[in-house]
Amino acid sequence: MSPRLSRRVYEDFPRPGDAEDVIRMLTELTSSERIQAAVVFRSSGNKRAFWTAYRVAREDWRDALVAGDLGGDGWELFLDSELGVATG
Repeated sequence: MSPRLSRRVYEDFPRPGDAEDVIRMLTELTSSERIQAAVVFRSSGNKRAFWTAYRVAREDWRDALVAGDLGGDGWELFLDSELGVATG
């Protein structure tokens, strides 16, 4: 998981243990930052919504991208605007 997405998870899921659970599940799901971010964006910090978005991503990653606003043209710019510009 990228450092910028990890920061976002800790911001969105501040309850003790929640961010760690989310990060673990996302890491098991895929190594794609785009798909992981789509799940995080769709859940908006709500653990129940996270579970739903996570299940969608497991069934069809394309549906997860659309639901997380990362499925269309310009997704790179949206990702950078939400997480900050990737370094390295």
